Amino acid sequence: QRSRTNPADKVAALQVRRAAFIDAINRVFTNNIRTSLVPTLQSLLPLVDDGTVSAAMSDLDTIISMIVDEPSKQTLQALATLQSSRGIANDADLLALVGRLLNQNQTEAFVRALALIVEENDGRDAAGQPNSERDLVSELLGVLSRRLEATPDPQAAPPGAPPAFDISEALLRSKQLRGYGVGDPAWAARADIHGNARVATDPITGQIYAPFVDQNGDGAADVNTGGQPVDTAGAPIDIPAFGQTGARDRHDRALAPSGATLYDYFDAKQTPLAEILLIAGELIRRDVPADAFNALTAIVDRIPNDNGTPFDPSDDFSGISPEFGAIDVAWGGLEVMRQTPAPRVLTGLAELIRQDPDGFEEMVLALSKVISILQQSGSSGPASSNPAPGSMLDDLIPLLDETFEVRGGSQSAARTLLDVLHREFTSVQGLPAGFADMARYSDYRNRITTIMSGDKSSMERLLDMMEEANQCSPILLGNMAEFYLDAMAGNRRVLGISLSIRTINRLVDIPFLRNLLCSQISSANVRALHDFADSGALDAFIPIARAFSLRGETQLLKDIMLTMQRHYAGSMRPNEPTMIRVLESGAVEKLFEAVGRTTQVTVPGTTDRLADVVADTLAALVDDDRVVVDRRGRPERTLLHLVTEPMRRLDVIAAARGAQADLQRAVEALMVTGQAGVGKSA
Repeated sequence: QRSRTNPADKVAALQVRRAAFIDAINRVFTNNIRTSLVPTLQSLLPLVDDGTVSAAMSDLDTIISMIVDEPSKQTLQALATLQSSRGIANDADLLALVGRLLNQNQTEAFVRALALIVEENDGRDAAGQPNSERDLVSELLGVLSRRLEATPDPQAAPPGAPPAFDISEALLRSKQLRGYGVGDPAWAARADIHGNARVATDPITGQIYAPFVDQNGDGAADVNTGGQPVDTAGAPIDIPAFGQTGARDRHDRALAPSGATLYDYFDAKQTPLAEILLIAGELIRRDVPADAFNALTAIVDRIPNDNGTPFDPSDDFSGISPEFGAIDVAWGGLEVMRQTPAPRVLTGLAELIRQDPDGFEEMVLALSKVISILQQSGSSGPASSNPAPGSMLDDLIPLLDETFEVRGGSQSAARTLLDVLHREFTSVQGLPAGFADMARYSDYRNRITTIMSGDKSSMERLLDMMEEANQCSPILLGNMAEFYLDAMAGNRRVLGISLSIRTINRLVDIPFLRNLLCSQISSANVRALHDFADSGALDAFIPIARAFSLRGETQLLKDIMLTMQRHYAGSMRPNEPTMIRVLESGAVEKLFEAVGRTTQVTVPGTTDRLADVVADTLAALVDDDRVVVDRRGRPERTLLHLVTEPMRRLDVIAAARGAQADLQRAVEALMVTGQAGVGKSA
């Protein structure tokens, strides 16, 4: 008799039935399986030889021992509860989902790409020898290990503590998607604390619908030890959330005796998660990832490794140069967050979203419209035509700084303006349309456009008139430009007589009186004063002029207008069509309305209005008195420049390396997709 413990005897016994054994193997493993299996087994054999497999099994044995020997048995109890819980999705649904995922052509390519990333960043060269590249898997596992190690044991929340953030509730809350046509509803049932479909509450009794009961008052249907809902007698209840048996609506949803839906159903297509997936799909459809990748590939300077060691031919890792401009942008953004009240702005915006989500979406839609128009139009003005010194933004920085500064214990002019936009919203909302007409027409009264006449627009002529009036200071009136703005505000008297702005317009329209008041004002520009009134822009602008005048800061408003006048021919006139599109888009009025809302929201945990915190943040951004340096210690003019200058340099590099078109397409697609994501697609 052969021994069952003798290896030679085992081999001899197998040899006798060799043909049958091989035939059985061939039947189980078809040819296509063997083709894929053999290379896999061959790649695993070295792991057996070098002890990797045995070490892994030893680790697994240690893990199992730790779970079994754990004094409180919390892990085993959690695993048992998870295994016994009843999910809303049944096994057939899960198997169908897995099958569809495995049947996707991209799945294999995705897995291969992941394997390639791991292989090229595993701390070893092609020969398996350690080199200077990073070991991403070990680093990731190390981070996870340290995070888990530092995680405290779960404890019950103290009484009165706010509820913990539930990401599933946040992603699956009902939300009307206005920007996408998603077709018929895709109904799903929300889960309760036991993992069962959440039973709805009867509005008449205030209790969950029978036959379900909630005797412990936890808001969920009572269950047995197996996690199944039970009735008052403890008998299991088997009413699927979707099916054909029992009372059902046309969507196969279960119905209560009253005809209402038995469970807490929601349309899975109308949720933040659906919106995220739709936006992600739209970005992919528009090739945003590809365009962004092409642009980054062109503008990113790669280096052999990231630790300064000499170039290693066997090192398959290439890093990003520390000179990469996007690092400067990120660094500048972090400095803005550190040196300004921007974090409180974000907290306030979160509160605004909580109080008025629809209003916030309208504000985002308005912003995206403006950005989309600017992206599509581009800049028409040649750089060489910009007047010195510097850009219009650089020239406006000192004036903006004055606008946002708080002087003499009073609030800043910017805070006052925000209040004006809220209080006088009905009046100022006509400003965009009036300014659009002044930019379109060279003669508004006779409806002669700048294209027809080839002349300057009424907007440019009005600013030219302010520059001419600034050269005159007649007796009793003082600086004529400031006098005009004060009269506009109803805050100017001469010899005890209050002069309205319309009276001033009529006076300067008379050549003799105009020569007495200010001979520098040309007759051609006087027409702009009438267009200012006829277009409705004057009435809308009066509350703004009044806000500056009452604060004694008329000169500041005048200086802002004069700065715009200096840059109009080079920077604004070529872009008047874009300006008109923005002003007529309705977005500016929405932004006025949104600004008004910020005056009504208080930042949580403080007594500060969101509007004031926004104003303080903008004040810090344009403050040219503070010392600002970039991450290399080089001085920048303001915190705003700390972000805009690296972005400008990135744009220059993209243009020089032929990547500007890819970058432009990616940005435009982002704007269009974002606009569709929050409202009606334009």
